[in-house]
This record gives sequence, C-alpha cells and structure tokens, in this order.
Amino acid sequence: MTVEPNCSVQVGLLLLSPLDCFYCDLVPSNENRSSLITSLINAYNLHKLPNVQLINYRKCNKQDLVKFHDKSFVDFLMKERKYIDDELDHEKFKSLMELAKFSKKLTNSKTSAVDGEEEEKEEEDNEEEEEENSDYSFDEDQNESAAENLDKLKELGLIYDCSIFPYMNKYVEIIGGSTLSACDWLIRKYKLERIKSRIISINWFGGRHHAQKTKASGFCYINDIVLGILRLRSVFDKIIWCIQCF
Repeated sequence: MTVEPNCSVQVGLLLLSPLDCFYCDLVPSNENRSSLITSLINAYNLHKLPNVQLINYRKCNKQDLVKFHDKSFVDFLMKERKYIDDELDHEKFKSLMELAKFSKKLTNSKTSAVDGEEEEKEEEDNEEEEEENSDYSFDEDQNESAAENLDKLKELGLIYDCSIFPYMNKYVEIIGGSTLSACDWLIRKYKLERIKSRIISINWFGGRHHAQKTKASGFCYINDIVLGILRLRSVFDKIIWCIQCF
C-alpha cells in the first residue's frame, strides 16, 4: 500500500466503559492499570483531539479465542467461578453493583424513553437492591468447591503470575474483544479510505503477548496480540509487530 505524503491522518482510540474498566482493574499483576489509562486519556483529552474517533468495541467469545488458543484452555479460562467472584472485597463489590446499575440505566436510556414515575420507581428499586447487597455474605456458597485442581492450574499456567482472580472470564472477554475491535476498525477504515489517509488504531488496554496457545504465561491470560494479527492477516499480506515491555 502506497501512502501519499500529504494525506490526512485518522486515529481510532479505544476507551473502556467504567464497568469494563472495573473488571480489568482486578488483574492481580496490574491492579487499577485500566483506570490509570482512562484517567490519562481523559486528563489530556486525547479522545477529543482532531481526527480522533472513539472505537466502538465488543466482547470476544470462545469462537474468537480458539482462532489461536486451544479449546480446552479457553473452556477452562472462560468458566464462571462464583466462589472466586464472591471473594471480591465488600467495597469493590459495592462499586461493581453501582457501575452495573449505571451501565444498565445507560443502556436502557438509549433504547427507550423513561418517564419521571418510572425513573422514581427505578431509584426505589435500586435503593432496595443496595440494602440487600449490603448484607451480602461472601460465604453463602458453602457447597461450591473453592479448590481447583492444582495440577490442572499448573498445566494451564493459571498459577503464580497468572493466578485466577474474580471475574477473570469477563476480563478475557474485554481484552480480547477490545483488540479485535481495534483491528476491525482499522480494516474498515482501510477499505473505505484506501490510500487517502494514514490510519492509526490505538488500544492501550490490550497488548498481552506472552500467553501461549495452551496456557497463560508472563502475566498474560490470553494472547490478544496474536489474535489481532490473525484478524489483520485476513486483509494484509504482511504485518510488522513491534513490542516494548516496561
């Protein structure tokens, strides 16, 4: 592809929702990293710069992940673990509930008009829900085993630097989906613009590249870089991959 020297630059920037940012902040090796990234983007108004467009992203699914990762690894990684999710400390749990309700309200406001009476009723329901959640016991599921098979965890790399943590499956969906969405945005712009513009797609929430096909590794639960490259290879013959770890 030849780019004209005086062509314009189009930049796609991915910004996570507050709820998704919360889930990503739970990663043991990078606690609160996603919030820090979001704060810096907002502080410098990077998303408001000329030629910058926010990228709409989606969550990835198992079908996306098995394009590179082994199916048995993906199944184990994406399994819901309520007994671990419930280990979230009480303050973080309350924050999660508030963000979940905010996200739900935001979604509802986009799809239907809510009159004043309905809003008032929703607020009352939320207050009741908060009271119920304030008494939530993290030890309620006594019948659910809290112990994974240690040999299995070692085999899949889900121990030590990549230990299992609350809402890990949601984190994987977000990280994988954000990178794939950033690649899809770039592909769409390329097909639309061809050589008219320089196109840059940025996802500061992804970049996990140590994970192997069958196991997590080096603080990386999935390899969203490889997933992104595979997506780009559907359009481009050659991909140059440069990475710098800090």
